[in-house]
Amino acid sequence: MLLPKMPEFSAPLYDLLSRAYRLLFKMKYPLQQNVSDYQPFFIIGSGRCGSTLLRRMLDAHPGVHIPPETYVLGEVIRLYMRNRQMDWKYIVNTVYAVFEFSPEFDKFEMHMAPLVHRMWHAPEAERSLAYLLDAFYRYHGEVHNIDVQLWGDKTPQNTFDLDVISKTFPKAKYLHLLRDGVDVAASFVERGLQPDLLVAARHWQRTVNMSQSFMEANPDACIEVRYEDLVRDPQSQMQSICHFLNIHFDEKMIRSLEHTQGMGDLHAYEHYKKVLGPVSDKNIGLGRRNLSSDDLEVIVKVIGPSLKKFGYLD
Repeated sequence: MLLPKMPEFSAPLYDLLSRAYRLLFKMKYPLQQNVSDYQPFFIIGSGRCGSTLLRRMLDAHPGVHIPPETYVLGEVIRLYMRNRQMDWKYIVNTVYAVFEFSPEFDKFEMHMAPLVHRMWHAPEAERSLAYLLDAFYRYHGEVHNIDVQLWGDKTPQNTFDLDVISKTFPKAKYLHLLRDGVDVAASFVERGLQPDLLVAARHWQRTVNMSQSFMEANPDACIEVRYEDLVRDPQSQMQSICHFLNIHFDEKMIRSLEHTQGMGDLHAYEHYKKVLGPVSDKNIGLGRRNLSSDDLEVIVKVIGPSLKKFGYLD
């Protein structure tokens, strides 16, 4: 429903009247209009759990596209939910500005203006948050000459925003990548991504517990993959993942590296370097081997019950 034509007002006054009109008549743009039109997937987990390797392999599929990490998806959804009674153009500008002005957006290697102008004129029947987000991910593929049949997001931060993501995309699927919490904590600290082992260990514990709770509540939409299984037997694991996502498996996905030049952030950070080599199981237990017995004892004391729960402690 469009606003009726109003007398000439200053821009701030018009915005105020517009918002009041939409509130009065309960005119809020929805999270989604046509639920079945949007069926993305999200790789979730603690970080340093092999999710970038999984992204590399899935992104080798010709119809699958996973952009660099967004970091702000949860923020975008909550911002939209607070402002969905505003004019559509304002919503488009606001939503996309959060992406464009985020610190890591340069890794997307694209300009937002063409998409913003396109979305200003979106059909009234399609206008929703899911429509805007779906367009964003597909536009990134379009800019990089990819025919996107299925898009995904590989941002560990999304693990903390699964409630709002699942409301926006009720048909989405989720891949929880689980790795030994000791190896994860050690990797975080080694790469300078967490201040110390205990903070890193507690982060792992929190994310895996949140992922498990979400999986228990949404069993049909989720699959769990262990990093250790993925690198030991990538063919079997990727076959299961592709079946879950309803896409064709090709063993070239495991070893292909040609496409990585267009993966934005993959070449930008030192901690992604190992992903650019062959799939290997040599990092299984690496943290445990490198940590001192005292450090290992402290970690186990803090997250021992979770390690035992997930089969990483006898």
